[in-house]
Amino acid sequence: MTWLTVITVVRNDSAGLKRTAESLIDALQAGIEWVVVDGSDDPTAVAAIVGDHGLVTWAEPRGIYPAMNEGLRCASGEFVLFLNAGDALATESVLTNVENEFLHTDAQWGYGAIEILEANGDRVVTPQWDYLRESANLFARGFFAPHQATFVRRGDLVQLGGFDENYRIAADYKAFLQLTRVGEPRQLEMVIADFPVGGVSSERWFHAQREFHRARREVFQPRGSSAWIERWWTAVALGKAAAYRAVVAPARRLARR
Repeated sequence: MTWLTVITVVRNDSAGLKRTAESLIDALQAGIEWVVVDGSDDPTAVAAIVGDHGLVTWAEPRGIYPAMNEGLRCASGEFVLFLNAGDALATESVLTNVENEFLHTDAQWGYGAIEILEANGDRVVTPQWDYLRESANLFARGFFAPHQATFVRRGDLVQLGGFDENYRIAADYKAFLQLTRVGEPRQLEMVIADFPVGGVSSERWFHAQREFHRARREVFQPRGSSAWIERWWTAVALGKAAAYRAVVAPARRLARR
């Protein structure tokens, strides 16, 4: 039985794919498959890195979410994990640990922590995510389980329609909001993966927050006090993001000089 499919999306990023492959290949035990969706200009480079460790499928580059949906179509595992080029597993044994703790439960999805690699070399482990607290605030406070550390039953994600390709930044966020309506997740007390900061949602933070807000409105359709709570936390998240980039980040750069 294939209990897990790890899906990796890559486009013209051999260095990032090598980092992912180096962390993943030794973890590919029985019951785990690796599907790589490649939209690169030179597919031979990706094939050389993956070798016979995974299945490589080329897809016309139409964006990250169409590629992730293509990976979902190719997957056969009971669960899926999206570990894109540049992301890396925290340890060689982490998938085995997840299987032992999570596979034989009735949870539809589960999440662990991630470690963020800052541009200056700092490594920051995300704080424990309080699902019940975030749920009470329609997940609008700016905290959500990242896809690099989230395991989802493939059939549930397929039934939800995969990732909404009308989104440029937050389709994974919308999908996981939809999963909260399927059932509560299981919290995995471990760091699953790490990734370098600087993805699309990090660089286009204002547009990301707007899409997060849009996703919450579409999935939950809040009314009355719930709508006001969602709008309040959206404004707070925007304010915090703006303050960090305008004040905190420059101050840290100056302090390191």
